[in-house]
Amino acid sequence: MDNHLHLLLTLVSISSGIPTCEIKGKSRRADICTARHIFCYLARKEKYTCKEIGIVIEKSHSNIIHSCRLVEDMISINQKNYTDLIEKILLAQKNVKNEVF
Repeated sequence: MDNHLHLLLTLVSISSGIPTCEIKGKSRRADICTARHIFCYLARKEKYTCKEIGIVIEKSHSNIIHSCRLVEDMISINQKNYTDLIEKILLAQKNVKNEVF
């Protein structure tokens, strides 16, 4: 697995309180799906392909496309649980980058 994708998955896991194994799993529970969708969305924003993301979380490229579109829709209507979690992850990602570099 790409180290950056692994780090992103870990940040999503920590920020959402959902273990990585559950994000990668098959659960359809809302909070787990939200974390999974946001991971896909942020990974696509980092220019990873749907195939690369799908390999990491064991989903098809069409699932990745669906996740990205769903998050974009949620952001466009300012769905608070999505926007708050994304902001939290991006802040954590910025803090990690500052510590590493």
